[in-house]
Amino acid sequence: MMKGLIKLKIGEIMEQVILGWRYQASNDLKQGKNAETVKASINRNLQTLVRIIIELTVEISEADFLFTDVY
Repeated sequence: MMKGLIKLKIGEIMEQVILGWRYQASNDLKQGKNAETVKASINRNLQTLVRIIIELTVEISEADFLFTDVY
C-alpha cells in the first residue's frame, strides 16, 4: 500500500518538475537567452532528476516501477 502511494507521488513530482522546466525554458527563450544554454541547463537538471528517481526506486525495492511507469 505504502509503496503504491510513494510511486504515485514520484510520478506526480516528476510531472510537475518537467512542466516547470518547460515553462522556465520558454520564458528564458522569450527573454533572449541562448537556446544551447537553455538546453544544457535542462539536460543537467534531467540527469539529476533521473539519478534521484533511480535512487528512490532502489530504496523502495521497486525496480520494475523504474522500467515500466517511469521509463
